[in-house]
Amino acid sequence: MRIIYIGSFLYSEDNSDIDVICSDIYDFNDSKYDVISPINADFDYLFSGKLDAHLELIASSGGVEFYIPSMELLSHIYRSHLTSFRKKWWKQYLNFQMKDLVDYYLNSKDPILFEYSKAREKEYRRLSKTRAWTLKGMTREEFFGDNVKYYQDHDSVHKAIAFEPGVPSYTYMQEPGSEVECSRSLWLNMTEQQRLNCVKEEMAVIAIERFIAPLYFNDKFEELNKNRALRISLYKLLTTLSSGWFRDYVVIHGLKVYQELSTDSSWLKRWLLHTKEGKILSY
Repeated sequence: MRIIYIGSFLYSEDNSDIDVICSDIYDFNDSKYDVISPINADFDYLFSGKLDAHLELIASSGGVEFYIPSMELLSHIYRSHLTSFRKKWWKQYLNFQMKDLVDYYLNSKDPILFEYSKAREKEYRRLSKTRAWTLKGMTREEFFGDNVKYYQDHDSVHKAIAFEPGVPSYTYMQEPGSEVECSRSLWLNMTEQQRLNCVKEEMAVIAIERFIAPLYFNDKFEELNKNRALRISLYKLLTTLSSGWFRDYVVIHGLKVYQELSTDSSWLKRWLLHTKEGKILSY
């Protein structure tokens, strides 16, 4: 039997909450241990020996082996959590971003680690019933066919808050002739600032349409918590509103974008001004 430590105590001095994954039932008799239920990907990779190069055996007793993962492996475990519904999502995302885990992930070379984290991600998305889809061939009506009540035309909101005046960044990667499909080759031809602006605009528009506009148009704007709206916007963007290579970029750069939008409210001021002046089309 294998027990593998994965909790945040591995990169901090806090030993009050120790997360572990066990290959079988084990009684710790200690409330500080939080046992994470293993999934198929864990049995296929973590407990099968495929990732032994990234595990350090620290104790063995009565047929039970206790391991700690390399920081590289730990980064892939955390990364696999970030595109599915889960409790404490924001805390896990901050841990991934601010505890050097993102650097270990970006610098990892072993392809088996990427196989493992992708298998884990796919399984978690299936278990949490997080939507996975492609934009290929999708119409605008299909893309916006959810339960959100829209108060303004989506493209008009994009244009109003664009970080290049009047030029929404998504237009740089939009497939010619498509309503919503985007091109990876066009994305790769964009500058890094254009890519960051694209994520900023997507996150800002999601925040506006789903959290800010409903308050504004129902005379409850004073209740706005901008940072909370942006956090939920990032969460939605990574779990249900993006996929593939774009989502992978947002996983890495989302915190930087969140911090910029949180600090600089010019996008919100532009939206308010254009709304008051009637320059944004109604839905």
